[in-house]
Amino acid sequence: MTPTSRSKRSAGRLALLALAALPLALTGCDASGDGDLFLLPSYSPSQLFTFPLDSLVTLPPQDFEITFTFQGGQVVPFEEFEVAAASPLGITSFVETQGYDPDQIREVRLAGPIELRLQQPAGANLGFLEYAALALAATGHSDFELTERTAIEPGATVATLGVSGPIEPGGSPIPAAYAREGSLHGLLLLGVEEALPPSTYTLRVSMPLRVAVNVAPPPAARARFVTGDFDVRAFLQSQGFEIGDAEQATVREVTITPEQTNADEFALRVQRAEVRFRAAGEASDEVMLGTVSTYGEPVELSRDVTALVRRTGRVQLVIDLILNSGGALEQGALSFTAGAEIHVEVPQPTTSGG
Repeated sequence: MTPTSRSKRSAGRLALLALAALPLALTGCDASGDGDLFLLPSYSPSQLFTFPLDSLVTLPPQDFEITFTFQGGQVVPFEEFEVAAASPLGITSFVETQGYDPDQIREVRLAGPIELRLQQPAGANLGFLEYAALALAATGHSDFELTERTAIEPGATVATLGVSGPIEPGGSPIPAAYAREGSLHGLLLLGVEEALPPSTYTLRVSMPLRVAVNVAPPPAARARFVTGDFDVRAFLQSQGFEIGDAEQATVREVTITPEQTNADEFALRVQRAEVRFRAAGEASDEVMLGTVSTYGEPVELSRDVTALVRRTGRVQLVIDLILNSGGALEQGALSFTAGAEIHVEVPQPTTSGG
């Protein structure tokens, strides 16, 4: 995977922090006071990585039917009432018949309209309803409304319930976390304007769904990422110096920053990161910079990398992410930015004249 340049770190980063009291300002003499070295502005490159966790297979569309029953005599006009489905929706059972585990469910999309029909009393129509909406509920999750409150036309035998809009990025109307629950069931939200006879009413909702499952093997316990070249030589040249002028090079800070869109899942999946430093392309000689947790515990850092910087003028970060095993994620990939802050000291510039 080819990394892409990104801006420097943001809030919530995993950071190997600089020593609290650096003896030098951005520019100035070295701490010894002999005036021989000059500290350049810090060189702070960073790059973005994205690694996939999912490989999706979409199952054949399946029509799910939900049955709702209530007694008309218990309904109060002009007050919205809720009717729970007689049985679970059955997405997990369907996935199991296809040879997959419910934990592999990643996306659930509509494959057609959501339609409401009256089964009982026989010969009647939906005209007794003012409106209807479909919500879904599952153990451990709050209820959410899948459709809008749809007005029912007088004499209608079928009503198409309008979807409220995509709930997940990418347009998946039913969040995967709900679909993986065997307890997922429907709730009808109904309104009537007149009292109903004390009869038994049975409504049926049909909802064609297309389910996608993850067939990727479980991720390895450790994933390694190597940045492209951080060109210290070019940085020095931009400051008017050559790589041979680098008397002292120190890594003061390294950042591992999850992208904001997947920060929570990154913290769940990634246990910690081990970060190393090396001359570009020279895997045999690496300097360990430190280890961080996903919560960004501060680690003091001041690593002398002068020899590695002077060797080729180009350096790389090597990042080993130590991953937690298993666990379903809502997103199929994780992204993070890796960056470093490198301080370089050069001979003190001389001034002409008196």
